[in-house]
Amino acid sequence: MTTIPEVPAVQQRSSVQLVAYGILGAIFVLYAIGWAVALLNGPPTTATGLDAIMRAFGVGVAIASGPLWFACVFLITRKSRLFVKLLWLALGVVLLVPWPFVTGAGA
Repeated sequence: MTTIPEVPAVQQRSSVQLVAYGILGAIFVLYAIGWAVALLNGPPTTATGLDAIMRAFGVGVAIASGPLWFACVFLITRKSRLFVKLLWLALGVVLLVPWPFVTGAGA
């Protein structure tokens, strides 16, 4: 007779926790949209060569920064308490604000 191995219990997330993750995830997606709008609709640059490559790289990193922060927090704080995850997510909300979009300055 074979025995079925024990499967570790999966910890259920509360509704409040899921709503908080959803709201913070939506904020990071909106930040990505804000960076894209601000940087891609800015004044045209006359950069050539390495300048154009570096600008394109910077724009890509700025647009991806919000979703990357969100994903990295979940990867790095897998075994941490809820408070630690929410603290890191809140820090990202403060640090990654798309200021060119907020101020209307563009890039």
